[in-house]
Amino acid sequence: SEVTNNEIRNTAQEVISRVAKERFSKETGDGILDLSKSQAAFLQEMMDSSRWRTLLIDLSATHKESALLMYCLRTISKKGHHREIARRINQSDHFAVFKQMLNSELTVIGKLSQSMGHDVTTSIGMEELVDDLRRACTSTSYTYLYSLEVLRALEQRAHSATIESEESRRAFRKWEFLREDLENTMADPTIAATFSGSSPLFRKRRLDIALTISELHQRQRRRFTPPTDREEPRNGQGSLESAILSLLRRHAVGIQIDDSSLDPLLPSGLDAGDGGASVGELLVKHPLAIRAMLGCLYKPGSSRVTSPVLKNKCARLVALAVVAAEQNCMSLGEKTDKSNEVAVTRMILQGCQLCEQLEIMVSFLVSDGGKATGPPSAGLRLCNLATSNAAVAQGATIWAKELTQGSEFPTSASFPTLSVSILSLVRRIAIDQPFTRRDALSIALGFTKHSNPDVSYQKINAIKEQSIRLMLCILSKGETSAVLSGVSLRLQQQPELDASLVRYFVSGLLEIVKAPVSPAFARVLAQFLRVPKCVDAVRSSYFGEPHQSRLNNLLRSFDKLPVDEQQELSRKTDKSWIEAVLTTYRLE
Repeated sequence: SEVTNNEIRNTAQEVISRVAKERFSKETGDGILDLSKSQAAFLQEMMDSSRWRTLLIDLSATHKESALLMYCLRTISKKGHHREIARRINQSDHFAVFKQMLNSELTVIGKLSQSMGHDVTTSIGMEELVDDLRRACTSTSYTYLYSLEVLRALEQRAHSATIESEESRRAFRKWEFLREDLENTMADPTIAATFSGSSPLFRKRRLDIALTISELHQRQRRRFTPPTDREEPRNGQGSLESAILSLLRRHAVGIQIDDSSLDPLLPSGLDAGDGGASVGELLVKHPLAIRAMLGCLYKPGSSRVTSPVLKNKCARLVALAVVAAEQNCMSLGEKTDKSNEVAVTRMILQGCQLCEQLEIMVSFLVSDGGKATGPPSAGLRLCNLATSNAAVAQGATIWAKELTQGSEFPTSASFPTLSVSILSLVRRIAIDQPFTRRDALSIALGFTKHSNPDVSYQKINAIKEQSIRLMLCILSKGETSAVLSGVSLRLQQQPELDASLVRYFVSGLLEIVKAPVSPAFARVLAQFLRVPKCVDAVRSSYFGEPHQSRLNNLLRSFDKLPVDEQQELSRKTDKSWIEAVLTTYRLE
């Protein structure tokens, strides 16, 4: 059978690869470069084969001085197989390869943002592509610096050009988001702590690199001449940038924000004339600063500020950012209600107070979108605030994520009842506030890892099923790639996950998805369905009707997907993954 043939090929490849890695030497390998073109034809065939490219890439990581392997690596990169290189070696050792990869991937991101699809050459989605790019760009200081400079150049070109099409605007917004994502990756302490071998010195070095390269620091260093009397009032912008830089540094090293960090940002004196617009606009450009202040207000534990004066300052600065963001939207012609700074400040403060109240409760009620018949409880009030205000929604999501992903929560006495309430609250927020859906997905995935020996299996399973329904809700709102990629990764990292939960997710997915589907969706769904844990769960006899018939009908519809016959590589790629998923589920 085809599966048996693949197993034989894989076994033979593993044996040959192991022998080649043991016996390869620089002298023997470089001698291949002296062979004639016909004698060295096998090398070109190896670089054209996905099986043997892996061996060449692995060898180049070990034998960095080999001229043969450097030639192979550059050739593989020129052929467009950047992602295969990025996943197996550190491209900071090969800057020419990294440069080609960055240019190619930024082009792909622009195309995918316009088409809302996937790269047909590898069936890779936007989420996976950005993850690979983030890892490569933040591996060293100079790859990070080069990446930021390229993205800044793209942004400047976008601002100076007149862009009329929505597709082009979407591409530039995606590049802008990528730049912010790279800056957050380098400066966010929660992300830096996840790196293997992370130490305080390692985190401090990453932080110093990120803040020194940041536009907040570099813009001030680019002022070669002192300001004139006419330009003197603009010096306030420089002091604001320095204040935000100081705020980010304190946040990144884990020092609690205090009055000395916030006072320089608050409008006072002559700066109060614009109503804090300059502060708000600068904060919008640096969302990590906004998230740091929301964390001080909403995160449970020692990181939460207790001083009412300090809380009011944090809430006011976040409110200024909200007003500035709404003003930017209105300037672009988008319809939005203009908020009042004082009203938004009060809502943010009220939201963090409600979160503090809910922490000590065993459970709370959440609004289903209808009108409340009685006096609103703390849960109902927080739900209404979060669904109507984006800042409160972000804060409540930060609170829920920090509370539920701690080690103490699954073993607490309130876990069985409070989990249900928190998942319901996060679901209501995710429906109305799109920018909270990634955090909501992280919360839902976190619940699949929770266990408590003092709680019955049925209750734990019911909580995990509710978290799966939250994932399906997020998926139905357009986060298909993020949800399927997240669940696939969880199944690979957590193979002991109950198979019944996998079947519950797939059956719920089949109730949402109906044929015909787009090629982009079919590709990412096929990748998920081919995860071994998913295959074992779905192919079992417990996955009965009508779910089995729905799955079969959906998979058979893949044969009718539109294929670009003019693109030979695209046609072959589509045909290969369609055949693979049909063979896996025995639908040849």
